Amino acid sequence: MRRLLLTLVAVMVMGCSTAGASAETPTRGASTQTPTQGPSIETPTQGAGTETPTAPPEPSVTAKAPVSVTGDPVTGASESFALAGGSYEVAWTTTADAAGCYFSLVLTTKVDGPSVMNGVKLLPEARSYSNTFLWLFIQPGTYVLQEDRSGFGHCKGPWSATIIQR
Repeated sequence: MRRLLLTLVAVMVMGCSTAGASAETPTRGASTQTPTQGPSIETPTQGAGTETPTAPPEPSVTAKAPVSVTGDPVTGASESFALAGGSYEVAWTTTADAAGCYFSLVLTTKVDGPSVMNGVKLLPEARSYSNTFLWLFIQPGTYVLQEDRSGFGHCKGPWSATIIQR
């Protein structure tokens, strides 16, 4: 068993040490030059270029801080806005439509999209409220704020928010 293992290791080492060398043998009358190792410096004379195209650089996202948005009365979602990334304080106001509902504000990349960040606050009475959420490690991008109105017990009142970079 040991002999078999040593033989396999020797074959692998030999294979690695000859990698890149040509296995061709010169034919009668052919040049006996030793092939060089390394990348070829030849350029094609016909056909498509061999250069791999690179993707264009993505435009940088600039924040227009502070950003002020309001929720649509029907969907609870704001218009889209850009954030440069980092930490943000979200100062919000809302009017609870029912006593004991949960105001849940979700940062997402599109309406009804997956949550990037969220904040939830229990509103014990049907009245107006103001408070803040602190959101850390937000990536640069384009976002919307949306009030989570799904499920029993979520508030469905009007809201507005101002997003300030910290």
